[in-house]
Amino acid sequence: MKKYIKEKAGDYALPSESWILTPVLIKIILGLLFLVLLHSLGGISLAQEAKNVPTKRKRRSKQITCIVCHTQLGQEKAEWVKQWQESVHGKNNVTCPACHGGDPSSFNKPKAEGTGFLGKPSRVDIPEFCGRCHSNPSWMRQYNKRVDQLSQYKTSKHGKLLYEEKDTKVAVCVDCHGKHNIKKVSEHDASANHKVIAETCSKCHADADYMLPYGITTTQLKAYYNSYHGMILQNKVDGKNPSLVPSCPDCHSAHGAKPAEVSEVSNVCGNCHMNTAQFFLSGGHKISLEEQNKPRCIDCHGHHEIRYPTSDLFAGESVHHCGFCHLTNSKEYLKGIRLKEALENTELEIDRVEETVLALQETPGLDVMDLKENIQKARRSVLEAIPRTHSLDEEDVTKFTNKGMANAKEIKQSVENMKEEFITRKKGLFAALMVIFFLICYLLYKRWLLELKEEESK
Repeated sequence: MKKYIKEKAGDYALPSESWILTPVLIKIILGLLFLVLLHSLGGISLAQEAKNVPTKRKRRSKQITCIVCHTQLGQEKAEWVKQWQESVHGKNNVTCPACHGGDPSSFNKPKAEGTGFLGKPSRVDIPEFCGRCHSNPSWMRQYNKRVDQLSQYKTSKHGKLLYEEKDTKVAVCVDCHGKHNIKKVSEHDASANHKVIAETCSKCHADADYMLPYGITTTQLKAYYNSYHGMILQNKVDGKNPSLVPSCPDCHSAHGAKPAEVSEVSNVCGNCHMNTAQFFLSGGHKISLEEQNKPRCIDCHGHHEIRYPTSDLFAGESVHHCGFCHLTNSKEYLKGIRLKEALENTELEIDRVEETVLALQETPGLDVMDLKENIQKARRSVLEAIPRTHSLDEEDVTKFTNKGMANAKEIKQSVENMKEEFITRKKGLFAALMVIFFLICYLLYKRWLLELKEEESK
């Protein structure tokens, strides 16, 4: 047995000392040491490049000491914890150190705050602070979110004042989205939700004292709520979807917020009113806009206080009306008057016909469903004519108003035919009833004669 073990040990015996000290082996060892050193330096370089990019931290304990301590402290600090837990960050396990740094596994304050602790950022630093994650494609890819918010913000009126003039009164991320209570914009209680974003903007823009240094009016929110857009947002217009109506960010942009430039207005409005924009760009007003910077959409319709447009805008000399820019005896103004009359006369005729149809449906035995469908067809012709007024092409507009007028006359003729047919049917029914009545009388008379003969024969 001992002999067997010795033989086996001999198989694994170390090489001789002379073989270990060969120059070839020394070169191999030095080469390996060089590779290890190079790898270490590369790792240090990569770590330095990525040190400002937050990563999901592996917890070395099952609890985050930030939450434990802040909850125990109570009041405002405990409320921060509650807000974070209900936020989009809390629901996606983006924990305290991801934003504030530090060691979340230690209850020792110096240690917890000494490992890259960032604490509360200054207002000037907040965009970059949030941008560490929200501008990182690798990080945001998993949430399918855009990463251009910071670059857009830097082009905005807010961003330029912050970065160039260090004006800390301008809006930064937390003013619109909150601090610890950040919600998805699709959540109904999010401060950046579509239905309440106008209120969020108004916290600054409706404050007269706050806006005084900037020379900005503070009536935008009130004007917006009185506008057609605002009425839809408040569910005050039947048949309109509040989620589709524009609010502040839709016109001014969200992160790149600024007033629309002269050349941008028609494009901004055209994002929703696409057909109208195309007609505007094909008409004479487009040429005037390029030469004189007028008229823009807001010159005729207003901006925050946009009302539902009517044909009244074609007449009169008030602000937004054609006569405000054009002399009342000019060919341009007179064209507007003709467009106004074409629209109004067609709508008036359709309204009259509709009243007749609605009165007719009260008559038993008459089916007016086809007539109602034709009325809607006539109204669609007018609706097609209205955006075409922006092209100032009178022939094109009247083509559709004439079509609507022709439809209205056809309906009117159909109503007259139905009335005549109904009268004819009534006369026929009356005649038939009279024949039946006399026939019954005749039969009764014959029966009476037969009964009389039977009595006489008895």
